[in-house]
Amino acid sequence: MTVSGKSTETPLLRIIVEEIERLGPMEFRRFMELALYHPEHGYYSSGKVRIGAENADFVTAPHVTRLFGRCMARLVAMADRALGEPATFTLVEGGPGEGVLARDILDALAASEPGLYRRLVYVPEEVSPALAARQIKILAAHADKLGVIGADGFCGLHLSNELLDAMPVHWVRAVGGETSLVCADAGPEGLIRTTKGIEDEQVRLEAARIASLHPAQEFHFEINPAAAGWLASVAQRCTRGFIVTIDYGDLETRLFGPQRPEGSVRGFTEGGFAESLFERPGELDITASVNFSVLFEAAARLGLDTLALMSQRDLLFATGIATEIKREEARAADEAELMAVRQELWPLLFDGTGMGAAFKALIAGVGIEASALGLDPEGAVKGLQF
Repeated sequence: MTVSGKSTETPLLRIIVEEIERLGPMEFRRFMELALYHPEHGYYSSGKVRIGAENADFVTAPHVTRLFGRCMARLVAMADRALGEPATFTLVEGGPGEGVLARDILDALAASEPGLYRRLVYVPEEVSPALAARQIKILAAHADKLGVIGADGFCGLHLSNELLDAMPVHWVRAVGGETSLVCADAGPEGLIRTTKGIEDEQVRLEAARIASLHPAQEFHFEINPAAAGWLASVAQRCTRGFIVTIDYGDLETRLFGPQRPEGSVRGFTEGGFAESLFERPGELDITASVNFSVLFEAAARLGLDTLALMSQRDLLFATGIATEIKREEARAADEAELMAVRQELWPLLFDGTGMGAAFKALIAGVGIEASALGLDPEGAVKGLQF
């Protein structure tokens, strides 16, 4: 993937170029913020985002199979039992998008956990008005479950899937331990890539720390300045419960280095990688892998209890994917349907181009040990032939 080149004229491109002409080269974090969240022309804000349908820009796990949602429903039930079945169990979802995961969770709980379903309040936290509007139709059957977090906070579970990867990031270049910020500048055919020094002291120190992992090498990496604050905000509003966030990423010692010379930031359009991050601003998705080390450090400062970083595969086995697979296989009418079931699940569970190992889960307890959830992926996987 190239990172500069001819930019297709879009309404947002004109806005970005005008800002560059006024203020100079634009830090990548600002470019990503405008590209995704400009109130009128941003990819998410404007409703251009296409998820999990034909010619979609990207597909999330809930769009791959409803079994993902059924497993997350089991996670909700496990959290409810660990918390002693409170009178009101609040499920807060960060970045629910169109509401597909919420629909699958609520459908599953209504069928298998009717008592919990009656006590449950679902709170979607979606910044895109366009996506929030789509939720209304998708969640119509569960409209009476929707609520808000009260002034006293909530007891329950805060769940998010592919939320943090869409937060604007600084894109940093490291050369022999020296760091600079990647920026967008105006060129004769659109936006071009350039760099400038790091002025913000906190960003500069964070960049120097990560660059020191490979002091003699040249590589790029990302800094998400909002990630720690997001976790603090969730923990502050949770009186007692669990925080589970699932995303592609890793600990920084494995995530960053010369093995990933351009870093992890990339663009998606129509189911594939965008040729340039600066093409068609406002009309393609831009994302970066999550540095889970930052979240673990923030959790420790907040006094949260955490489990070791868990792969999506292990999380799904710990929340009953083996049982769900066996049920689906038992319903299969013939070998062709059986293979279709297995093929559908492949991206969620396995390595390579799949999500099984690339996606990880941070699991934290607020006022309760994270281990109280009882997640046991090793025990859950026994006996499954796949």
